[in-house]
Amino acid sequence: MNANIYAMSIMRLRDTSGRVTELVLVLGKVALSLMVLAIVVDVSLRYAFNAPLFGTLDISTLLMVVVIASGVAYTAHLKRHVTVDVLVDQLSPRHRVVIDTVVGIVSAVFLALIVWRNILHAQSLWTQTAVSEQLRVSLLPFEVFLIIGFLFLLFVVLIDLMENLAKAIEDNNLGVWIGIIAGTSMSVLLILTIVFHWLPFSVAPLITGIIGFVFLVILLLLGMPVGYALALTGFIGVSHVLGIDPGLSTLSIIPFQTAKNFAFLAIPLFILMGEICYAAGLSTDAYYAVYRLMGRLPGGLALATVGGCAGFAAVSGTTAATAATMGTVALPEMKKYGYDHGLAAGTVATGGTLGIMIPPSITFIVYALITEESIGRLFLAGIIPGAIIAGLIMLYIYIRARISPHMAPPGPQSTTKEKLAALRNAWGILVLFLVVIGGIYGGVFTPYEAGAVGAFGALLIGMWLKRLTWKLINTALINTLVTTSLMLIMLIGAAIFSPFVAVSRLPMDIAAFIGTADVAPWVVLVMIISSYSILGCFIPNIPLLLLTIPVFFPIVMGLGYDPIWFGVIVVVLGEIAIITPPVGINLYIVKGVAEYIPLSTIYKGIMPFIMVLLFSVSLLVAFPELSTFLPELVKGL
Repeated sequence: MNANIYAMSIMRLRDTSGRVTELVLVLGKVALSLMVLAIVVDVSLRYAFNAPLFGTLDISTLLMVVVIASGVAYTAHLKRHVTVDVLVDQLSPRHRVVIDTVVGIVSAVFLALIVWRNILHAQSLWTQTAVSEQLRVSLLPFEVFLIIGFLFLLFVVLIDLMENLAKAIEDNNLGVWIGIIAGTSMSVLLILTIVFHWLPFSVAPLITGIIGFVFLVILLLLGMPVGYALALTGFIGVSHVLGIDPGLSTLSIIPFQTAKNFAFLAIPLFILMGEICYAAGLSTDAYYAVYRLMGRLPGGLALATVGGCAGFAAVSGTTAATAATMGTVALPEMKKYGYDHGLAAGTVATGGTLGIMIPPSITFIVYALITEESIGRLFLAGIIPGAIIAGLIMLYIYIRARISPHMAPPGPQSTTKEKLAALRNAWGILVLFLVVIGGIYGGVFTPYEAGAVGAFGALLIGMWLKRLTWKLINTALINTLVTTSLMLIMLIGAAIFSPFVAVSRLPMDIAAFIGTADVAPWVVLVMIISSYSILGCFIPNIPLLLLTIPVFFPIVMGLGYDPIWFGVIVVVLGEIAIITPPVGINLYIVKGVAEYIPLSTIYKGIMPFIMVLLFSVSLLVAFPELSTFLPELVKGL
């Protein structure tokens, strides 16, 4: 009876947290809308009258803090934070509860530590009367709002922890007490370390770096959210190498600095553009245009799916939205005409990866932010490789359909009238792509401003076509806030982790070792590519970049390779990661869209496409000009 009362209390708390986080989310939707409006007005005034809106950058960066703070708790409430579930998913429910209890306790204590340090940072902002650069607006209210967001996040994590305890009580799972003891012990050790400025051992920075990476892998395998694991490892590592005070300073300063970093503005804006395109059905238009042109060919429906993915990727920049959208549209058609389920699923999953290759690409943006390379040049660098990869995928499908016609029979014949009508209906995607890409390279607006213009343009096109309702727009805003929040939590974690990588000197020592070793640079490159191929089996593409770029990028630069070219290589390897079993997210998106296809069939169907992508990597390695040709034509971006 007491267990039932406890469980009911937890349910009421979760319902309450859901309502509260949804209410806070309203502020995020307003902030995101105002951000888009301010940027569009600024671009319009600047371009038409040479009279830009004063303080737009301040407005946007401060609103970005509100966007992130409003979404982090709701994202956790939906259990959407990115985790590596390779190990924990193999455990029985009883053992999973034990692991989740350990992770929950450590996560809650660490989040409480972050809240405490940010409160101290808020006090510092109050004392210094810190203001923004242009509008001279006080930064304190925005730091306070970020603290409130983290407090709600802590509340949700505590509720999840109490739910685990409720399950343990209900199942009479004594093993959960081991988890409580282990998690509490780790947390007490962490607190004692902070309070007494004491660490139990002292080793060289390089050894600390190696131990830190092992510790990070353990946290990830235990199922701790990637952002938390990066931040916790970075904090402990910096504290050990430089001392507790510098370590605590990373927790005080970095979250707020990262949240209001103007370089991250492109992330929510391009995500919003993709979400509005999805809501307005512009991706469906792209699919049916290619469908009418190519459907009659051998494997024509699959070819049309790849073409539709390329068209949608050209304006969305996100792989999940591309795979989900095209899967919903294309898989029923391929099922209707008797396509092999494995080939159909592999086509959609692989076509969805074009969302991170063809500009504008969120993954390119993240790479640019980590390496401080030009977003515009990276976008240019992805155009030719993206087209080549799409062409290679289509070529494989066509050859496969010619060899085994029963796997991909031709679709229906379309009349000339139907083809012209489909092309006319796809004008929205084409216009949006030309506006966004043309505006960037024509110097009309910056890459982050292009996201706002694109989102506003998609909204106008959707309203012109009378396809958007307030409900659809609201859903697009919510999805944008959730995706942005989970990405920024990882980026904040990476920003805390990066100083640890630097002070451990691990990349520099590895680079120095390679420099003195009698090994050709191409051998090192092959080793790096092999590492991505292996890690990609277990880690999604964005976390993979956050974990590896701080280590590999200095090594690659030391060997004299081009950073833009390496960025393209890394992004293609990220494509492979998101379709590689057992963690490839696109495989599960396809499974969610087509529940009738067994996961084993999807795994089997994706393997030839992985081979095609690996072949494309070898082409890009052998011919770097494929990536660097366009960026070299447009200097100064």
